[in-house]
Amino acid sequence: MRDLITSFDINGRANAAAEFLGRFARQEVLIVASTRAAADELVRRMCMRSGSVFGVHRFTLVQLAIQAAVTRLVEAGKTVLAGVAVDALAARAVYECRKRGKLQWFESVARTPGFFKALASTISELRLNAIEPQQLIQAGSSGKDLAHLLIEYSGNLDETGLADAASIYANGIAAIRDGEFQASKFPILFVDISPSFYLEQEFTRALASQSSDVMATAHTRDEEAIRVFADILNVVPTLVQPDRELTALDRLRQHEFEIAAAPPPASMDTTVEFVSATDENRECVEIARSILAAAKSGVSFDRMAVLLRNPGLYQPLLEDSFRRAGIQAFFTHGTQRPNPGGRALLALLACASERLSASRFSEYLSLGQMPDPQKPGEPPAETPWVPPQGELYADLTLPDAQPPGEDVSNSGTGAESPVIAGTLRSPRYWERLLVDAAVIGGYDRWVRRLEGLGKELRKRIEELGSEDDPARIRLEQDIARLDNLQQFALPLVRFLNQLPVTATWKEWLDRLEQLAAIAIRQPEMVLSVLAELRPMGSIGPVTLDEVREAVSDRLTFLRTEPAGRRYGKVFVSTIPEVSGLSFDIVFLPGLGEDIFPTKTFEDPLLLDGQRAAVSCYLPTQDTRVRRERMLLHLAASSARSRLWISYPRMDLGQGRARGPSFYALDVLRAITGEIPELRRLEQRAVETSQSQIGWPAPRNPIVAIDDAEYDLAIISSVLRKPSAEVSGAGRYLMETSPPLARSLRARWCRWKKSWSPSDGIHFQSADPALAILNQRRLTAHPYSATALQHFAICPYRFALRSIYRLQPRDEISALERMDPLTRGSLFHAVQFRLLSRLNSMNMLPISTANHAGAVEIADQVLDEIQDIYREELNPAIPRVWESEVEELRWDLRGWIRQVVLAPDNGQWTPGWFELAFGLPGGPDQDPHSIPDPVALPEGIQLRGAIDMIEERSGHIRITDHKTGKVLPEPMRFIGKGEVLQPLLYAQAAEALLGKTAVQSRLFYCTETGGYRIIEVPINDQSRDAIKQAINLMDSSIAAGFLPAAPREGACGYCDYHSVCGPYEELRVRRKPAGNLGTLHALREIE
Repeated sequence: MRDLITSFDINGRANAAAEFLGRFARQEVLIVASTRAAADELVRRMCMRSGSVFGVHRFTLVQLAIQAAVTRLVEAGKTVLAGVAVDALAARAVYECRKRGKLQWFESVARTPGFFKALASTISELRLNAIEPQQLIQAGSSGKDLAHLLIEYSGNLDETGLADAASIYANGIAAIRDGEFQASKFPILFVDISPSFYLEQEFTRALASQSSDVMATAHTRDEEAIRVFADILNVVPTLVQPDRELTALDRLRQHEFEIAAAPPPASMDTTVEFVSATDENRECVEIARSILAAAKSGVSFDRMAVLLRNPGLYQPLLEDSFRRAGIQAFFTHGTQRPNPGGRALLALLACASERLSASRFSEYLSLGQMPDPQKPGEPPAETPWVPPQGELYADLTLPDAQPPGEDVSNSGTGAESPVIAGTLRSPRYWERLLVDAAVIGGYDRWVRRLEGLGKELRKRIEELGSEDDPARIRLEQDIARLDNLQQFALPLVRFLNQLPVTATWKEWLDRLEQLAAIAIRQPEMVLSVLAELRPMGSIGPVTLDEVREAVSDRLTFLRTEPAGRRYGKVFVSTIPEVSGLSFDIVFLPGLGEDIFPTKTFEDPLLLDGQRAAVSCYLPTQDTRVRRERMLLHLAASSARSRLWISYPRMDLGQGRARGPSFYALDVLRAITGEIPELRRLEQRAVETSQSQIGWPAPRNPIVAIDDAEYDLAIISSVLRKPSAEVSGAGRYLMETSPPLARSLRARWCRWKKSWSPSDGIHFQSADPALAILNQRRLTAHPYSATALQHFAICPYRFALRSIYRLQPRDEISALERMDPLTRGSLFHAVQFRLLSRLNSMNMLPISTANHAGAVEIADQVLDEIQDIYREELNPAIPRVWESEVEELRWDLRGWIRQVVLAPDNGQWTPGWFELAFGLPGGPDQDPHSIPDPVALPEGIQLRGAIDMIEERSGHIRITDHKTGKVLPEPMRFIGKGEVLQPLLYAQAAEALLGKTAVQSRLFYCTETGGYRIIEVPINDQSRDAIKQAINLMDSSIAAGFLPAAPREGACGYCDYHSVCGPYEELRVRRKPAGNLGTLHALREIE
């Protein structure tokens, strides 16, 4: 018995297939389907009817070919070649042909990215159609080159004992015809397969010739499959029609793309739903909404499917929509998102190829694929074997790997572990100091640069002292993270540095498997791809760049295998993967222009005109268009009761409107008998959708897929109503979300005309937090002068920085400049060493007589200090360092010149340098420094370091050297509370030395500051001014009132702008000014 059953819907073919299997219930039967899932589903349906099924063998066509050919392949010592190995062998053929000068037409493009990938596809197609090199010569110049490449490729297959798909089919055909494959004698059922290549057709023919009972099913519009099976089985196709009144879905199946006769007039019904959404994201949300509605009506998730023509565009959007809606989904292999492990390995190979590039290593770190810490950089004693995956390989399961999103809290990593959930603890923006120019040069440069970075961070801490607690804490954390970075990165970089220049594929694969094991958190999928290349082990030598080129495409788009069973979940797949399957409801998004249909292109290596001259089996543009249309037929056929079609109305990428594709228009023509007017069609599609342009929520709140949509839908309806009708409509938001309630109340309070705790720190006398805040009063806790200066700028900034110790976000700085803290540290170190040396040589004060000698000594000291810094810090770009050092030399000489030319030069003798108090001890401090804070007359405790103290007749003068810009406004005593260092340091010096201070000054000792000196007298008025300022600040802390009240323009450069927002100056003007009396009084002190 031989039959060829065709139908427009899946039901007719499925029923015929089930009847065929029922005839042989007590025999072994062979099922050949387009996918294994289709064969399994058919057998499952039989089991549900009869209770059990035995003796049914299920294969795809290529899997069955391997079963038929396996004995011959083993006897010939051949190994299966598939996947990425085919690309690698094609790349090798290109290399050998170029080396021998056999390429003429393709010579100029043979080394371009993607050429070998295109060649692998073309050669595979040629071999599957049994095209001989002599036939290609008829195709002109490109055909001659392809003939040489085909000969080289085939020769490599024979020499290395490899069998590609063409070899497998050829051996399978021979085995069947010689009677070696007993399964070919069983009754055979071909379920919706379409053999398109010559060898596939010949294999199918050989199978059918051995069995007396054969049935094939095909879609009525699949002309290619019907022609092949009608010839093989020598039968006339039997069309199965539904014995009921035709629905809109039936009419769509029968009349889509039909041009022989016009479809009869009819109307739409519930079996086809045509909608549109604003964009692809909202389209996926509408799908989720419809799935929830269908589930409420009794349709289970596993009876619904979403078919994607463009999975790269729609899959992540669907995944997000389903997550929001709480819908479980099964994403097939074709719709899984790329596995980051493959890209991580490629980034490391690029790092090795580009002389250990830091940017490439940063790319690897950014993928979050670092394994949990064991022995960093040490390859395992034995790399676990992982089987290759694909139809040509045995159906072996990968070793268990942790599913995405699984909790890793118990993975053995502690609080100090360098790797947390695949992410390395590393300093923020560390790569800015390890740019390519800094690390190119090998492993030694990496070691020196990372050590230099650690020393630079410690130098910054020394420069800060304790004047800036948040910054100090941040730098200490960065040092700890840098240690983690060194612990993890250096062994890995050393491994990359030891990779060979050239090696055989076997040697490369051994090293790459070790690299994957030590550098990738879940390497199973990567190891599976590498296992595909094992048959090429004897080929070589090949370079690292050849290896990268061969595996790049496969590892970049490496897909994660579907996890778990599909039942109980919505089926999401590409359209070809649904062949032979059926679902109650099928969703088909993306019938918009440029999405479905996609543009079809000719093969660039063998154009259609040349293909026609070579063989009739090679597909041309007409064939590609026919196959693209067949996808729509296939999608419509898989729907049992309803087909949901949609398209996006906007192309957000190009910022333009998008219309339905002509496929969508033909769908409606097939159903209604006429092509609808475009404007009317778009209006109808909009009316059937809940999607709204400019508002990410449905029109009806009841159909929202999550809380956010529901809230936005409620708000949308409220905004369209008069205020009198909506009072209290949003009250539920305050009750359901305490965080939102707090946020809204705080926002209202901040704009209200009275002060509240939302305006910063505003404690009442009974508030328990007030007692804690009083522990940070100026009389109870030591502060630096720098910290106190922030109070007058904005009390809340002072609180965030010095009380809460909130760290400001780091900003990326230009590599063309030395880090400001490093520059300041270097300059102050030079000043300290210079003044100390001049003092020991009795050359202080510097005068006209010893000016030249002081400059000479200054140059010597600068060279000594910068050499130490250079050796310790190992600067990233030497030219930047040298340029900055010369600028420092210029500033240093200018500072000495200003000292010599000062009117009071010679009257004051420098005596103390870097006199520190309340800071950790260090070599660059005055011997009279003390570790404890200094208690000032007003009772406050101060810490810091005074750059220089000079003495005259028992009196002292304090100098604070500045390397930045000069103050924008003149000052008398404390500069409106923002310049406290001169007077506070004067009182600290008096307390430390027991001498009376008569003057304090700010000395801008660089060209940037114009070498300007700002002098502050030490007298009763200045002492009263600093006393009043201290009391005002302390009383504000004691009262628990530190509001966000910035002075004018202060928010423009505040580190905490993101905390308060951009409107603090405007809000403050709405508040009662009486509460700011203390702050205003402070700002009035000049």
